[in-house]
Amino acid sequence: MKTDKPFRKSFACAGVLYAIIIIVLIAIGTYRIDALSVYQLGLCLLPAFTTGTWGFFSKKRWSWSKFATTVIILYFVFGFFAILGTAQIDDVEWEQVAPPGIGFQALMPGTPQLEQQTKQTPAGKVELNKFTVKPKGRKDLFMIVSMQFPETVGRELGGTEGLLKLGRQDALSAAQGQIQSERQIVFSGSRALELELLSPKGAIIKARIYATKNQLYQVSVYTSKIQLTSGPIDKFFDSFKLSPESGAAP
Repeated sequence: MKTDKPFRKSFACAGVLYAIIIIVLIAIGTYRIDALSVYQLGLCLLPAFTTGTWGFFSKKRWSWSKFATTVIILYFVFGFFAILGTAQIDDVEWEQVAPPGIGFQALMPGTPQLEQQTKQTPAGKVELNKFTVKPKGRKDLFMIVSMQFPETVGRELGGTEGLLKLGRQDALSAAQGQIQSERQIVFSGSRALELELLSPKGAIIKARIYATKNQLYQVSVYTSKIQLTSGPIDKFFDSFKLSPESGAAP
Protein backbone atom coordinates (compact mmCIF):
# COMPACT_ATOMS: atom_id res chain seq x y z
CA MET A 1 0.00 0.00 0.00
CA LYS A 2 1.46 3.31 -1.10
CA THR A 3 1.94 6.26 1.27
CA ASP A 4 -0.71 8.95 1.25
CA LYS A 5 0.51 12.52 0.51
CA PRO A 6 4.26 11.78 0.76
CA PHE A 7 5.39 15.29 -0.24
CA ARG A 8 3.15 16.98 2.33
CA LYS A 9 4.58 14.73 5.04
CA SER A 10 8.21 15.16 3.97
CA PHE A 11 7.93 18.94 3.77
CA ALA A 12 6.15 19.03 7.12
CA CYS A 13 9.05 17.14 8.69
CA ALA A 14 11.55 19.46 7.01
CA GLY A 15 9.60 22.47 8.28
CA VAL A 16 9.83 21.22 11.85
CA LEU A 17 13.55 20.53 11.41
CA TYR A 18 14.14 24.02 10.01
CA ALA A 19 12.24 25.62 12.91
CA ILE A 20 14.31 23.68 15.45
CA ILE A 21 17.56 24.71 13.76
CA ILE A 22 16.62 28.41 13.73
CA ILE A 23 15.51 28.28 17.39
CA VAL A 24 18.84 26.71 18.36
CA LEU A 25 20.82 29.31 16.35
CA ILE A 26 18.93 32.13 18.06
CA ALA A 27 19.28 30.54 21.49
CA ILE A 28 23.08 30.27 21.22
CA GLY A 29 23.32 33.86 20.00
CA THR A 30 24.53 33.11 16.50
CA TYR A 31 25.49 36.26 14.62
CA ARG A 32 24.25 36.78 11.03
CA ILE A 33 21.08 34.78 11.61
CA ASP A 34 19.56 36.24 8.41
CA ALA A 35 22.28 34.76 6.20
CA LEU A 36 22.29 31.42 7.98
CA SER A 37 18.49 31.11 7.85
CA VAL A 38 18.52 31.29 4.03
CA TYR A 39 21.34 28.75 3.87
CA GLN A 40 19.55 26.37 6.26
CA LEU A 41 16.29 26.74 4.33
CA GLY A 42 18.00 25.42 1.21
CA LEU A 43 19.54 22.55 3.16
CA CYS A 44 16.10 21.55 4.47
CA LEU A 45 14.16 21.85 1.20
CA LEU A 46 16.41 19.49 -0.76
CA PRO A 47 16.04 16.58 1.71
CA ALA A 48 12.29 17.24 1.84
CA PHE A 49 11.92 16.97 -1.93
CA THR A 50 14.19 13.90 -2.11
CA THR A 51 12.33 12.16 0.72
CA GLY A 52 8.95 12.98 -0.80
CA THR A 53 10.02 11.56 -4.15
CA TRP A 54 11.37 8.43 -2.49
CA GLY A 55 8.16 7.92 -0.54
CA PHE A 56 6.03 8.57 -3.62
CA PHE A 57 7.67 5.79 -5.64
CA SER A 58 7.99 3.36 -2.75
CA LYS A 59 5.52 0.48 -2.83
CA LYS A 60 5.52 0.25 0.95
CA ARG A 61 3.63 2.56 3.25
CA TRP A 62 5.87 5.00 5.11
CA SER A 63 5.22 6.06 8.70
CA TRP A 64 5.72 9.60 9.97
CA SER A 65 8.81 8.43 11.85
CA LYS A 66 10.36 7.07 8.65
CA PHE A 67 9.74 10.41 6.89
CA ALA A 68 11.31 12.31 9.78
CA THR A 69 14.31 10.00 10.01
CA THR A 70 14.95 10.11 6.26
CA VAL A 71 14.75 13.91 6.15
CA ILE A 72 17.19 14.27 9.05
CA ILE A 73 19.69 11.79 7.57
CA LEU A 74 19.56 13.44 4.15
CA TYR A 75 19.95 16.87 5.79
CA PHE A 76 23.30 15.82 7.24
CA VAL A 77 24.36 14.08 4.01
CA PHE A 78 23.62 17.13 1.84
CA GLY A 79 25.17 19.42 4.44
CA PHE A 80 28.37 17.37 4.40
CA PHE A 81 28.66 17.57 0.62
CA ALA A 82 27.84 21.30 0.69
CA ILE A 83 30.82 21.84 2.98
CA LEU A 84 33.08 19.70 0.77
CA GLY A 85 31.96 21.63 -2.30
CA THR A 86 32.95 24.99 -0.85
CA ALA A 87 36.35 26.08 -2.07
CA GLN A 88 38.59 26.75 0.91
CA ILE A 89 41.60 29.01 1.09
CA ASP A 90 44.81 27.19 1.97
CA ASP A 91 46.97 28.62 4.73
CA VAL A 92 49.86 29.01 2.29
CA GLU A 93 47.81 31.43 0.20
CA TRP A 94 47.44 33.98 3.01
CA GLU A 95 49.90 36.85 2.86
CA GLN A 96 50.80 39.44 5.44
CA VAL A 97 50.11 42.90 4.00
CA ALA A 98 51.83 45.78 5.83
CA PRO A 99 52.61 48.54 3.34
CA PRO A 100 55.09 51.09 4.75
CA GLY A 101 53.72 54.53 5.50
CA ILE A 102 50.03 53.55 5.17
CA GLY A 103 49.46 52.53 8.77
CA PHE A 104 47.89 49.08 8.79
CA GLN A 105 48.65 45.40 8.62
CA ALA A 106 46.36 42.54 7.66
CA LEU A 107 46.21 39.05 6.20
CA MET A 108 44.85 38.75 2.66
CA PRO A 109 44.16 35.48 0.77
CA GLY A 110 46.71 36.05 -1.97
CA THR A 111 48.99 38.73 -3.39
CA PRO A 112 46.96 41.96 -3.54
CA GLN A 113 46.73 44.20 -6.57
CA LEU A 114 47.53 47.79 -5.65
CA GLU A 115 45.81 50.82 -7.12
CA GLN A 116 47.10 54.24 -6.08
CA GLN A 117 45.69 57.72 -6.65
CA THR A 118 46.92 61.12 -5.49
CA LYS A 119 44.99 64.38 -5.57
CA GLN A 120 46.52 67.75 -4.83
CA THR A 121 44.50 70.18 -2.72
CA PRO A 122 45.35 73.66 -1.36
CA ALA A 123 45.91 72.05 2.05
CA GLY A 124 48.12 69.26 0.67
CA LYS A 125 47.75 65.97 -1.13
CA VAL A 126 45.11 63.29 -0.56
CA GLU A 127 46.41 59.77 -1.11
CA LEU A 128 44.27 56.71 -1.88
CA ASN A 129 45.62 53.17 -1.80
CA LYS A 130 43.40 50.22 -2.74
CA PHE A 131 44.45 46.60 -2.15
CA THR A 132 42.30 43.89 -3.74
CA VAL A 133 42.49 40.08 -3.83
CA LYS A 134 40.21 37.58 -5.58
CA PRO A 135 41.12 34.09 -4.27
CA LYS A 136 41.43 31.15 -6.66
CA GLY A 137 38.27 29.09 -6.96
CA ARG A 138 36.09 31.63 -5.17
CA LYS A 139 33.88 34.49 -6.31
CA ASP A 140 34.70 36.59 -3.24
CA LEU A 141 36.57 39.88 -3.49
CA PHE A 142 38.66 41.03 -0.52
CA MET A 143 39.55 44.72 -0.39
CA ILE A 144 41.28 47.28 1.85
CA VAL A 145 41.11 50.96 0.96
CA SER A 146 43.18 53.60 2.73
CA MET A 147 42.63 57.35 2.31
CA GLN A 148 45.12 59.74 3.89
CA PHE A 149 44.25 63.42 4.25
CA PRO A 150 46.30 66.43 5.36
CA GLU A 151 45.68 67.00 9.07
CA THR A 152 43.96 70.33 8.40
CA VAL A 153 41.52 68.62 6.03
CA GLY A 154 40.91 65.89 8.62
CA ARG A 155 39.97 68.53 11.18
CA GLU A 156 37.73 70.36 8.70
CA LEU A 157 35.90 67.12 7.94
CA GLY A 158 35.14 66.65 11.64
CA GLY A 159 37.98 64.43 12.81
CA THR A 160 37.37 60.72 13.29
CA GLU A 161 33.58 61.13 13.48
CA GLY A 162 33.48 63.08 10.25
CA LEU A 163 35.76 60.61 8.50
CA LEU A 164 33.56 57.69 9.60
CA LYS A 165 30.54 59.44 8.06
CA LEU A 166 32.54 60.04 4.88
CA GLY A 167 33.56 56.38 4.77
CA ARG A 168 29.96 55.25 5.27
CA GLN A 169 28.76 57.45 2.40
CA ASP A 170 31.59 56.28 0.16
CA ALA A 171 30.74 52.62 0.86
CA LEU A 172 27.07 53.23 0.01
CA SER A 173 27.95 55.05 -3.21
CA ALA A 174 30.38 52.33 -4.32
CA ALA A 175 27.92 49.50 -3.61
CA GLN A 176 24.87 51.26 -5.07
CA GLY A 177 22.83 48.92 -2.93
CA GLN A 178 20.63 48.70 0.13
CA ILE A 179 21.71 48.61 3.75
CA GLN A 180 20.93 45.22 5.30
CA SER A 181 22.46 46.01 8.69
CA GLU A 182 24.52 48.71 10.34
CA ARG A 183 26.11 48.77 13.76
CA GLN A 184 28.79 50.54 15.74
CA ILE A 185 31.77 48.50 16.87
CA VAL A 186 34.77 49.23 19.09
CA PHE A 187 38.20 48.86 17.52
CA SER A 188 41.38 49.51 19.54
CA GLY A 189 39.33 51.57 21.97
CA SER A 190 37.81 53.77 19.26
CA ARG A 191 34.44 53.79 17.55
CA ALA A 192 34.12 52.17 14.11
CA LEU A 193 31.28 51.12 11.81
CA GLU A 194 30.23 47.79 10.34
CA LEU A 195 27.90 47.66 7.36
CA GLU A 196 26.26 44.92 5.35
CA LEU A 197 24.97 46.00 1.97
CA LEU A 198 23.00 44.18 -0.72
CA SER A 199 24.28 45.02 -4.20
CA PRO A 200 21.98 45.22 -7.26
CA LYS A 201 23.48 41.92 -8.52
CA GLY A 202 22.64 40.11 -5.27
CA ALA A 203 26.10 40.03 -3.71
CA ILE A 204 26.52 40.88 -0.04
CA ILE A 205 29.12 43.49 0.84
CA LYS A 206 30.41 43.42 4.40
CA ALA A 207 32.49 46.46 5.29
CA ARG A 208 34.18 47.78 8.40
CA ILE A 209 35.17 51.43 8.49
CA TYR A 210 37.92 52.77 10.74
CA ALA A 211 39.25 56.30 11.13
CA THR A 212 42.11 58.15 12.81
CA LYS A 213 42.59 61.90 12.95
CA ASN A 214 43.52 62.11 9.27
CA GLN A 215 43.20 58.58 7.81
CA LEU A 216 40.22 56.51 6.72
CA TYR A 217 40.25 52.74 6.25
CA GLN A 218 37.59 50.60 4.57
CA VAL A 219 37.99 46.84 4.97
CA SER A 220 35.42 44.96 2.90
CA VAL A 221 34.45 41.68 1.26
CA TYR A 222 32.10 41.09 -1.68
CA THR A 223 30.57 37.66 -1.17
CA SER A 224 27.35 35.61 -1.02
CA LYS A 225 25.02 35.22 1.95
CA ILE A 226 26.09 31.62 2.40
CA GLN A 227 29.79 32.54 2.57
CA LEU A 228 29.28 35.59 4.80
CA THR A 229 30.05 33.71 8.00
CA SER A 230 32.81 31.50 6.57
CA GLY A 231 36.18 31.12 8.24
CA PRO A 232 38.26 32.96 5.60
CA ILE A 233 36.11 36.08 5.84
CA ASP A 234 36.28 36.13 9.65
CA LYS A 235 40.05 35.57 9.45
CA PHE A 236 40.44 38.52 7.09
CA PHE A 237 38.49 40.97 9.26
CA ASP A 238 40.05 39.77 12.52
CA SER A 239 43.58 40.17 11.13
CA PHE A 240 43.26 43.90 10.39
CA LYS A 241 45.32 46.05 12.77
CA LEU A 242 46.39 49.68 12.81
CA SER A 243 50.07 50.41 13.26
CA PRO A 244 51.47 53.40 15.25
CA GLU A 245 52.17 55.36 12.06
CA SER A 246 48.44 55.47 11.32
CA GLY A 247 47.97 58.10 14.01
CA ALA A 248 45.50 55.98 15.94
CA ALA A 249 45.03 56.82 19.54
CA PRO A 250 46.92 54.46 21.87
